[in-house]
Amino acid sequence: MAKKDTLGGTITTKVFYESDLDEVEAVQLSATTLYSVAITNAASSDTPYLKFFDTAGSVTLGTTAPALAFGVQANYANCMVTFDTAGLAFANGLQMACTTDAGTAGSTAPSDAVTVVLTFS
Repeated sequence: MAKKDTLGGTITTKVFYESDLDEVEAVQLSATTLYSVAITNAASSDTPYLKFFDTAGSVTLGTTAPALAFGVQANYANCMVTFDTAGLAFANGLQMACTTDAGTAGSTAPSDAVTVVLTFS
C-alpha cells in the first residue's frame, strides 16, 4: 500500500493485524510512523484501553508509561483513528498492548478479543 506524503512523494506503508490483543506486541523495533488504527471491541461489554509505547526495549505493563492511550467503547465495532498524511512519529519503535485500565498502572488483559489493524511505515 502506498500513500502520498505532503511533498508529493510516495510513502510505502505496512499493515499489522492482531485478532486478539492480549499481550505486548512489537509492531516495529525502529523509528516508525503510525498512520491509522482500526479497532473492534464488539465482543465485550467492558472498555479496554489501547496503549502505544515508543520504545524498542522491553515493555512492562503496569510500569512502562505509554506514549499514547485511549479507551475503546464497549460493544463497538470498526472504530477508526487516522493521523493525517504526516502520521504520528515514534522515534524509537512501536509496541502496543490492550489492558482493562487506563494510564500506566493498567496491566490486566481484556477477557474478550480486541482486534487491531495498524497502517505504518
